[in-house]
Amino acid sequence: MSLNVIIESQLFDTYNQISTNVKAIQKSDKKMEDKKSLMSQLRKQHENQLNNYNKIASSFAHSFLKRYQLNDHVIEAKIGSPTPYGNQPKEYLWSGISINEDKSYSFQYSWVFQKDLLEVTFCFGSGGSSSGKIDATVKEKRVSSMRAIEQLFIKIVMLKENKSIIERLLHQENFVLTAEWLNTDNRFPDVDSYLTHISNKTGAKTGITRYFDKHEVLTEDFNLEEKLFHYFDIFFPIWDQLHHDNTRLLHKSTRADRVKIANRNFTKEPPTFKYTMAHLYLGQGIISYLGNNDSRPIPIDELISNQATVLISGDDVKNPKERIQHVGRALQELGQISVEDGYYSLTPQGTEYYLAFDQNKWRLSPQQVQILREYLGEANGEHATNLAKVMNLAISLVEELGTFSLDDFNTVFILAMGLEEEWRTVTQENRSRFMLNWLEELHYVRKSGDQYIFQVDEEVEPLDTLTVSERLSYIKSYIRNKGFHFPDDLIENLYLSLKTKPFVILAGVSGTGKTKLVKLFAEALGALSHNHQFALIPVRPDWSDPSDLLGYKDLSGAFRPGRLAEVLVDASKESNRNKPYFICLDEMNLARVEHYFSDLLSIIETQEWQGDRIVTMPLINKDTLAAEDQPIYGSLSLPENVYLIGTVNMDETTHPFSKKVLDRANTIEFNYINLEQFPDQAGARDETATAQASNAFLRSEYLQLIDAYGEYQELAKKVTSKLVKVNGILEQIHSHVGFRIRDAVCFYMIYNERFSLMSEDAAFDLQLLQKILPRVQGSSSSVKRVLLLLMQEALGKALSVNDMMDDASDLYMKWSASEPEEKVKYPLSARKIAFMLRRLEEDGFTSYWLS
Repeated sequence: MSLNVIIESQLFDTYNQISTNVKAIQKSDKKMEDKKSLMSQLRKQHENQLNNYNKIASSFAHSFLKRYQLNDHVIEAKIGSPTPYGNQPKEYLWSGISINEDKSYSFQYSWVFQKDLLEVTFCFGSGGSSSGKIDATVKEKRVSSMRAIEQLFIKIVMLKENKSIIERLLHQENFVLTAEWLNTDNRFPDVDSYLTHISNKTGAKTGITRYFDKHEVLTEDFNLEEKLFHYFDIFFPIWDQLHHDNTRLLHKSTRADRVKIANRNFTKEPPTFKYTMAHLYLGQGIISYLGNNDSRPIPIDELISNQATVLISGDDVKNPKERIQHVGRALQELGQISVEDGYYSLTPQGTEYYLAFDQNKWRLSPQQVQILREYLGEANGEHATNLAKVMNLAISLVEELGTFSLDDFNTVFILAMGLEEEWRTVTQENRSRFMLNWLEELHYVRKSGDQYIFQVDEEVEPLDTLTVSERLSYIKSYIRNKGFHFPDDLIENLYLSLKTKPFVILAGVSGTGKTKLVKLFAEALGALSHNHQFALIPVRPDWSDPSDLLGYKDLSGAFRPGRLAEVLVDASKESNRNKPYFICLDEMNLARVEHYFSDLLSIIETQEWQGDRIVTMPLINKDTLAAEDQPIYGSLSLPENVYLIGTVNMDETTHPFSKKVLDRANTIEFNYINLEQFPDQAGARDETATAQASNAFLRSEYLQLIDAYGEYQELAKKVTSKLVKVNGILEQIHSHVGFRIRDAVCFYMIYNERFSLMSEDAAFDLQLLQKILPRVQGSSSSVKRVLLLLMQEALGKALSVNDMMDDASDLYMKWSASEPEEKVKYPLSARKIAFMLRRLEEDGFTSYWLS
């Protein structure tokens, strides 16, 4: 029977009726058991009609297989129907063919009732159960299979003749390249962008898709079967080659083949990995101690007596001599140290390695990683040490495996060393895990959830040929050429604020260009909406918890990511680690920030160095997610290349900020505007192109004051001295600051001096305005005294504070917009304090946030 008979008005009427009833059941206050009962009744009501649709769809699908002689392909035809889980019916008719049983790659034709769209698509997907009921090991196998097919697809489509097929579908047949979910608007402009995306994606379906709307499908001359045959005929050369290579890949993954892979590198006695040292960084203490002592030979007794410095566990080590000897042997086999008659010294390579330390002794710097990688690359032949041989063996195995689990690696690694009989299971797994830790530290693999992924080549940070000042000048030029003007030093201020901490608040009256500034700043750095590096997220007044941003689990247990989570996943991909990502939370204080943003506020404070990267704790508890969601979202954190900028309107309709928020952000004010600024017509005609900047331009270089203190000790002390004086004033109203703000202000001032952006007074003026004054509010005389004392600091001269407690109008009236401002030490802060004093005297209450 023809599939075309299904495509009629009755199909859509049936589903509209089902959808309406399901939504009513979901929103009702009934107990879950009652909802299940209603779902079952609804299913029975439409069961005959739905079964008839399924029968027709299945009949056509099998005839499709017969037409193209796809005897070993998999077929499935379904139409969603109400289920007890509450998130159904599946709002689509689905039928299609798949290359293999896990449906990792399929040609499908489906109707998305939710959007009134027919999709005809060649798509990738994990083939997993959205209900979360699938066994974890089965899911792992399916994901691995999907990954393998994706890599094959990329190689096949990169061929000129195959890429032309995709381009034909795009330009002649009106297909589009879709991402993450087929029925979203997340699309790609060209084949290369799409291939880059799917080489890093996980889980969600993505494909090349042709959309038809409902009215087009219901016309008399629309023939779905004819179109399906036509599209498959065009795509068939790619499909056929993909199927052929996939079949070969499946045969390759047998145990016998893996043994062959493991043993092929060695014709003689294979090397063995007998170290119980979990991480390479455990040897950093010995190398650091040797380097700090003029590279003279050090007796082991001296190392033992300094074990608190030499060993990361310090005095807790029960057998320090054995530990030092054990770690020393590894360093010796890696060419870093020599050991003769119990004396330890650095080799020439070890000295180079020592000189490559960064601020944190207990991590490998990028230069140290490169030194060890070069050593392993040169350690070939019989003269290589056992450890170098076994590490190179492991590197070759992970390259073969591509994407793999610990069990996958353990199988081939232990077989390659011939130790499957000698070592018990626990020993085998520990040694395999330790080796993978070493390879991860050396950037040969990266871990994503429970999966390891081989790094083809360690990504090189793009070289930015512009200095910071030149880059900022370019940004300002870009913004002017777009026809916009912002106050002097604003771009420098925004840059320093983001460099200090990746969370900034832009505050001011509506219509002053806060959101536009964020967008233009991001654009000038190459972060655009269409490359997903800029995301505008409007905040809704009803947001009350982090799920509104991060996502939630539906009734079936599947995780539904929020917009923020989607951006974080994209930014976390290895191919994107050097690209800055900007998230603009528009009208951030329409809802209470402490409620929906609480998780992000806490996570920001967990930043720490891990190697040469800044990492945070996970945002989502992995154990609360279903198995198929854990690899993507279970380890989701705040990547070092993501910058959060909130815009807020300062009026009585919005919520105030707590000190928890203010402590973690620089608040940049947009209240003083010049309406007589007009676009530069000559400049506006100059189409300035965006210039992709490396994330290194914005990424923080200091997380704790100790990171910068050695080089900028004098400046840090000077800034802290000023803050101590201000803190003495703030203590009168219990609004004094702590170490978090001290460090942030010091970092801001250090970056400013390093890059020679503003004078020291101008920079501290902005920090006083952005980090201190937002904390001051109230109606008491104590608040007024604090404002007067702060004004005294801002003016840089003494005031008759007691005389002004009754009437300070003579002071603040000088700072009205109609009168010229006197030259003072901190003019921006003085102007804001004058405004706050005026509000306090006239209204009986004042706050930084009142406009």
